[in-house]
Amino acid sequence: MNANTNTIKAIQGLLGGSRIVKREPKTQAGLDGLIKPNPPSDNEWPWINLKIDGEDLLITGAVVTAFGGDSDKMDSGETASGFSTKDNPSFLGCALPMRRDSNPQLRGSPIPKLPWKTLVEFSDPVTGKTVVTKLIDEGPAKWTKHGGDMSVAAAKEFNPNATSNNFEKVLNIRIVGGAKYVTA
Repeated sequence: MNANTNTIKAIQGLLGGSRIVKREPKTQAGLDGLIKPNPPSDNEWPWINLKIDGEDLLITGAVVTAFGGDSDKMDSGETASGFSTKDNPSFLGCALPMRRDSNPQLRGSPIPKLPWKTLVEFSDPVTGKTVVTKLIDEGPAKWTKHGGDMSVAAAKEFNPNATSNNFEKVLNIRIVGGAKYVTA
């Protein structure tokens, strides 16, 4: 046995060998497949559970964060729509990772491109509290595995102490009238 085989066998023993033996017990590729599973492809966003609900699009159980505000030193306040969150700090706005295949951070998103100022409702599945926002930006990026962002003012509707640095909540997202933008 070479050193590679000994290493594989040692790791198989630690992980409960029978499960691994059925896959590829004696290859580095088999071991790598268990240790380093393939990341989702561009067209896979499994953390966004998007469904058509009448005329709306509904995303359930999405991780939502906040953007902008005084604590977000990386944010200039300018959004993709041209709306400034710095000039309008009380505005209830949001960003969604809308599909834009020219941008690798948004490529393959199940959320279609939507018009700016589309109404987007965020609701807490536990308390039932709902906050209505307007779409003003795109993102968050795919690597975050978040379903949406909201302005600090919108996040404060859920948590009065929210900032872009401390707000993260699992919410349902309803894109009002969004179903008509879905293409086959």
